[in-house]
Amino acid sequence: MSSLVKDPNNIRLGMIGMTEGNGHPYSWSAIYNNYNKERMTSECPFPGIPAYLRDVPAGQRTYGTLSYNRRSRSWTIKGEP
Repeated sequence: MSSLVKDPNNIRLGMIGMTEGNGHPYSWSAIYNNYNKERMTSECPFPGIPAYLRDVPAGQRTYGTLSYNRRSRSWTIKGEP
């Protein structure tokens, strides 16, 4: 089966849409794509997000376990930091 994108190992994801007080487009895009810590700290209008996106010690998980749900055909993160 061929890929739908030219380079499947180099995909960037983002969220569209936002409600007042909700910084998910910033946090989720950073979680999926990585981010520049200095720019996130200086430019993100939600000061709690840079603190939330703290460094993870080697061998530890911060955001739970990523798993695929075949029935709903979706990826989910299970567990808490």
